[in-house]
Amino acid sequence: MKLALYFAILLTTAFGPAAAAIAQSPQDARITISHPGFGSLKADLKTLIDLTLPAEQSQWENIEGYIDTFAIGIDDGRPVLVSAVTGIKPNALLIWVPLAATPPLFKEFRENLESLGYEIARDSKDHSLYQISQDPEFGWLRVVAETKYAVFVLTSDKATMPALKNLILKVQMPEGEIVGNMSAEILNTDGSQEAQKHRRDAFGEVRRVSMEAVQKRPEESATEFDLRKLAVKQQMDEGERLLAEAGRIAMILKLDKKTPAAPVASLSVSATAIMGSSLADAINQIGTQPDAFAGLAKFPGSALSGRLNHPVDPMRQANILAFLSLTEKDMADRLKSSKERTDAEKEMSNKVTTGVLDVMRSSINAGWLNGFIEAIPDGKGDFITVGAFSSPGSAGLTKVLPELANAGKGNQVQMDVDAQGDVAIHRVQLAEGYIDLVDRIFGVKKDLYIGIGPAHVWLASGTGSVEQMKKTIEGLGEPQKSENPVHLEISLLPWVQRFEEIAKTAAPGKTPEALELQREWARRRSRAIASFANGGDKLVLDFQVKDGEVKGELTLEAGILRFGGKLMSAFSKANFE
Repeated sequence: MKLALYFAILLTTAFGPAAAAIAQSPQDARITISHPGFGSLKADLKTLIDLTLPAEQSQWENIEGYIDTFAIGIDDGRPVLVSAVTGIKPNALLIWVPLAATPPLFKEFRENLESLGYEIARDSKDHSLYQISQDPEFGWLRVVAETKYAVFVLTSDKATMPALKNLILKVQMPEGEIVGNMSAEILNTDGSQEAQKHRRDAFGEVRRVSMEAVQKRPEESATEFDLRKLAVKQQMDEGERLLAEAGRIAMILKLDKKTPAAPVASLSVSATAIMGSSLADAINQIGTQPDAFAGLAKFPGSALSGRLNHPVDPMRQANILAFLSLTEKDMADRLKSSKERTDAEKEMSNKVTTGVLDVMRSSINAGWLNGFIEAIPDGKGDFITVGAFSSPGSAGLTKVLPELANAGKGNQVQMDVDAQGDVAIHRVQLAEGYIDLVDRIFGVKKDLYIGIGPAHVWLASGTGSVEQMKKTIEGLGEPQKSENPVHLEISLLPWVQRFEEIAKTAAPGKTPEALELQREWARRRSRAIASFANGGDKLVLDFQVKDGEVKGELTLEAGILRFGGKLMSAFSKANFE
């Protein structure tokens, strides 16, 4: 494994606060990842392994040995820092590692680098500077005797070597208090329009590399390929705006070990935007429209509880609408090649698809996404699910739902089977295979109940779900102000058990690679079920906005960390024994 990649993976997959970092110029974003050190890393990973079975815990010796292989000559009690160097092509990572105090300084670390295959040549004029290489990587390393740190940077482009040499000679040791188990920070000190443009241009290299990495797969259609490209393009749009227009983004990862048998991990995020930017406008929109579902409490026993009340700014509007249009084209292209559907059924399917997507488009064009979802395990392998979303064009569904019956053999539609207030309730049952995703989520040939009101579309499935939906509609109440644009709680065990049941009905893979992938997913499901069996399977994600600052937190309970420990042990057994 290449050295820079190893340190980047090490810090971004372990547990850890942000310290200040260098950039190419005052206009560049300062991006830093900080970790308390190798000793802390091993202690945190050991916490995860200790949650597993004794046989799995026996892999710790191999895991620790692997980490120690890269840590020879490094002081494991001091922080390791990584900062992204933007504004050059290709982008690079600047890595600070604390050297062991054993004299002579750097000797042990240098010998370890050489044992890993790196050639190291001391500069003839500056004896603290070294050129390092291991094709296709090249770079510079400088030893800072005063702080007992080595700082190095690697690149795959030799043309950038002079600029990187100048950079590494000028860079100063970052300073900052280390808190938590790991953190990352993006800081923009120059909020001018010129600086924002500079950062967008700098992000162009990330965009180029990411888009070039998306290659057409032999088995996918042209529209499937276009959908994957569009998804990456939209991710790049979000990333570019964050890099260019954020004032500061800070992420802190913590591992709470107060209860050794039940540690809890949390990732907290805070973000501000440069005043007057499109990102600031998007943040300031949050909370300006009441949440139609804010008065609904989490359903007792729910394994999935979600709330969404989020604005859709012009950039996201354009991206989502483009995605929906391409989805519509992809579904139409799939129908063209279908040998099971008649021409009349294909025509009706396209009509229904357009009608459903038009309802979704009406929400996007309104500039707001507002909805909720609740799913309660019924104890028999299924869920009682109720959800809804706001849509100015909800009435359009009333016109297209009846056409579902003519869109595929075996589809059933019963209009107006029930009602609650001004919400008309209709029953739909899709033929097996008509929409594979519906079969996987709700089950094969299960009744789905669609409620259509003046402003909302409702969905219910499962035994007793109609009564639950009617009760929810009746108690909905008036829209309320909410500063929480996103809230999500998931208990993972019921869902993994559901996926396990679905997998039992899946056809075997047609190639050795596909069969092995199925076996690997089966092993992961088995480990997940064992990890969550005694609780601790809850994931909670919550965001709120106040005074222009976004704050979010993701919390993972002990069972999820146990699953991580099991995966780590399995990886060790497969690769280190």
